[in-house]
Amino acid sequence: MRFLQDNIFMPNANSTIASEVDALYYFILWASTVIFAIVVLGIIYFVFKYRNESVHDKLEPQVSHNSKVEFLWTFIPTVLIVIVFFWGAKSFLRMQIYPNDAKQIMVEASQYQFKFQYPYKDRMFGVVDSLVVPQGRPIRLIMTGKKNAFIHSFYVPNFRIKQDVMPNRYSQVWFQSDDIGTYDYYCTEYCGAGHSSMNGYVVVMSQSDYDDWYEKQVKKAEASLDLTGAAKGKYLYSDLGCAGCHSIKEDEIKIGPSFKGKWGWGKTVRHTDGSESVVDEDYVTRSIKYPGEKIVEGFTNQMNPDYVDLPQQDITDIIEFIKSLNEE
Repeated sequence: MRFLQDNIFMPNANSTIASEVDALYYFILWASTVIFAIVVLGIIYFVFKYRNESVHDKLEPQVSHNSKVEFLWTFIPTVLIVIVFFWGAKSFLRMQIYPNDAKQIMVEASQYQFKFQYPYKDRMFGVVDSLVVPQGRPIRLIMTGKKNAFIHSFYVPNFRIKQDVMPNRYSQVWFQSDDIGTYDYYCTEYCGAGHSSMNGYVVVMSQSDYDDWYEKQVKKAEASLDLTGAAKGKYLYSDLGCAGCHSIKEDEIKIGPSFKGKWGWGKTVRHTDGSESVVDEDYVTRSIKYPGEKIVEGFTNQMNPDYVDLPQQDITDIIEFIKSLNEE
């Protein structure tokens, strides 16, 4: 029974649309099972019936067709297909037409993470890898990808929602969960070497807990406006998604080189083309803006080229953060 639960039956339903999706899924599953059983049993029956060689002498040279049987095996699957189409279309429209009072959250996909942006005043604050929402409130996700990102797909199994996220255009989906808890989400569109790590959590809180969390995030975002130098660089390291690919520990290697241990007087790195470069301000700046120019030996170019227009002050702050890691 545990095998069936893990491989055939759905995980717990924790959104208002989940039960409707489950009903359609199980209708398709059991209808397919019945048709499969009829076909297999029919094959087994005819294998045993006609396995005796003496039967060949009794076969008629020309067998007439059976109109009733032919009509039924065409009509029944057609009816099932029509039922599935309209049932699925109804559920699809429900998942696309969001309520007027839905809370809107922007979702930005990059390599290899989702960033969730919440509006406050005339600004927005971002949260990486965790989508936090209030209980019992419809949530509309407006999703897009960075201009040079691959196609991603946002999927929450417990909510039965899945939507492709593409660069240079917007897609959307909505859900409502009445169950407080933490639920996994995944990227289900293969997007490169870091695809398997592109996941996180949807955290459903009570309204009061959500209000407290939201207030803390606003204060944190406001405080970041006053940061400078290495402190601002550390904030940008998380906010821009650098943490998804670059570790700040010397003995921890992710998709890209670690920031730890790379900076210092005369320190160099070797590239895949055999050349070497001194790790200084110019080198880091060009590595951020044009990551494909020089690729560190042992790695491939997985970095998103969306940072070409990153303000120079932000780059300077990131450089100061990298320097601070190597001064500890």
